[in-house]
Amino acid sequence: MRSSPVKKMSWPEVVGIMAPAAADKINADRPDVTVELFPVSVASTMPPGYDAKRVRVYFDVYESHGLVAYTPVVG
Repeated sequence: MRSSPVKKMSWPEVVGIMAPAAADKINADRPDVTVELFPVSVASTMPPGYDAKRVRVYFDVYESHGLVAYTPVVG
């Protein structure tokens, strides 16, 4: 019996790159998840909750010109 490949759950390698490019990388690795892009300023206002089909990418609008600020993870 063949085991299924392990699905990637986090993308530390995209921290510091432009958010749209990070979303493309995540979608290439995991086409089964939805990637959501948000500025860091709204991170504290996001409703909590885990979703195995979602990756939220937080980027810095003001300081870094849209660069990913935190490691995106599934959830």
